[in-house]
Amino acid sequence: MSEKLRLGPCFEQIDLIPTLLPSTKSIAAIYTNTDASSVSQGIIASKEAEQIGLTCTQYPVTNETDLNQALTKIKDAKSDAIYIPVDKFLSSHIGTLNEFSQTNKIPVICGDEATLEQGAFATSVINYNSIGRRAADMAVSILANGQSPATLSVAYKHDCNNLVNKETMEKLGIKLNADALNQVELRTKPTEAE
Repeated sequence: MSEKLRLGPCFEQIDLIPTLLPSTKSIAAIYTNTDASSVSQGIIASKEAEQIGLTCTQYPVTNETDLNQALTKIKDAKSDAIYIPVDKFLSSHIGTLNEFSQTNKIPVICGDEATLEQGAFATSVINYNSIGRRAADMAVSILANGQSPATLSVAYKHDCNNLVNKETMEKLGIKLNADALNQVELRTKPTEAE
């Protein structure tokens, strides 16, 4: 039985890059090549990057040695940003990625909120409240208004929340313009009392 794919809003995450980092021309997509979900997300991200005019180089990795070699290549290639999908191996090595990111001033766009909270720069995550409201509206149309499910429009576009790690943004020396600030939620580290 094949592994179930866990795909996040890859398109939205890549589309966020020019909003936050308008001078970006090239990104590096790092993913674990033994995880089918990570491979799929890396490929989707790469294709979306090229669709919006960015150059994307893929760096599939298997272990820590591969990751370190990929980071060296990314530095040599002068990539403007790094994209990492939802990926267990990369999440467990987020310290290495964050150190590289801050030393080389190359922001990391990640696939999930947990990785953002561990120090990645930005992500776009599914807004489940919005999806729930959309599903409730469809249920009302069917159950209360008698509309046939076959006549309802297919709802497929994710409503997402764009998140930026404020502490990481400051460490990287990134200043967001007013338009970008209006499209994101700045996250700060919770205090001990929270």
